[in-house]
Amino acid sequence: MSNGRYKIVLKGTVLDGHTLDAVKRRLSHLLKADPGRIDRLFAGAPIVIKKDIDYPTASQYKEALRQAGAACRIEHLQDPAAEPEPPPLPDEDTAQPDYPDWTSRSPAVPDRRHLKPAAGWYIGSIALFLFPMIIAGVMIITGMITRLSSGFEIPAPGNINISVDRPDTYVFWSEPLTMGKIRLQLNEDFSVAVYDWNTEQPIKILPVALESTSTTNGVERKSFGKILIERPGKYRVEVEGEFPPTKFVLQQSFLSGWQTFLLLPILLGIFGWIVGPLSAVVIFVKRSRYQQQFYPQAVTETEERKWAMFSHFSTFLSFFVPFGNFIAPLIIWQVKKHESDFIVEHSKESLNFQISVFLYSILAGILIIVFIGFFLLFAICLFDIVMVIIAGIRANDGHHYRYPLTIRFI
Repeated sequence: MSNGRYKIVLKGTVLDGHTLDAVKRRLSHLLKADPGRIDRLFAGAPIVIKKDIDYPTASQYKEALRQAGAACRIEHLQDPAAEPEPPPLPDEDTAQPDYPDWTSRSPAVPDRRHLKPAAGWYIGSIALFLFPMIIAGVMIITGMITRLSSGFEIPAPGNINISVDRPDTYVFWSEPLTMGKIRLQLNEDFSVAVYDWNTEQPIKILPVALESTSTTNGVERKSFGKILIERPGKYRVEVEGEFPPTKFVLQQSFLSGWQTFLLLPILLGIFGWIVGPLSAVVIFVKRSRYQQQFYPQAVTETEERKWAMFSHFSTFLSFFVPFGNFIAPLIIWQVKKHESDFIVEHSKESLNFQISVFLYSILAGILIIVFIGFFLLFAICLFDIVMVIIAGIRANDGHHYRYPLTIRFI
């Protein structure tokens, strides 16, 4: 059939698995014709939309129309000059109207630059992910530096007047003694007193709930007490005791103001961590649906295998994105459900398995009260990882796969 000239005949029907409205929209975009004229193509009579072409070109047209969901056929053209006009439509008394000059046009070639929404929206998703994370990191680092670098050095033994601008909880830190190794105990080897400069009222020194150490500028310090300063002003600190001269440090509590120092940055980071990838997923789905509607393409066997494999391996996103093991296969299923039954089968199987594993994990979590739950959780996690790897490999090899111990909800 490689010699001679051929024509493309549109049958006026749609292929199985496609809706008439969707096919009309695709043909309108493919053939650059208004919807009214596209409607006439499906009036029931076959119509020649391309003639006097060689067989390879006819095959390309047929494939483009098939991907759009329109039924068509290739017919041999014995004498192009004598080709009769298409028969009149059954519901019209007038002659067949003139259609656009489709014989001088080629089917639209998919161009990802024309997909909607534009690829530039991905930059916005990246920004939504990075900016909150960066701002959160800067806020935490700045808060740490402010708390670790600020403070009042107090001679010990000795006294000093300090001016406090920010009411808060302040912690006393002791530095190593300059001579010998002396174990300092509060109210035994030394005493510390703090007074309000204006009222001469003493401020109670409280023991720290948990002694801790910190290193600043190469100097190790140990906490031994704390005070609550309720208003800004001047205060007098006195240290008495029989020990070699050293110095204490009165420093703002590391955990004070944790709502702005820790909680707000953490919430901001979680926002970027979730919203950024989620917006990218929404953009990807919308672009995929737009391509499927206006630029339908057949999925090759290699692509089928890769998407099927990814429907399994993408469940590992749960280690980075909350519920990623459910979201990823669900998205693949919805995006590819009109393109490949093989991909749909694997994505559904993956989703069913992850739901089953989630239910098993809840049951194991309840059994933690009898200790056996710890072993069950570990076993379920290991089972999940191994089975997903096996399923992904089988999908990439082009085989069907059924997870064991899976409740198939879908």
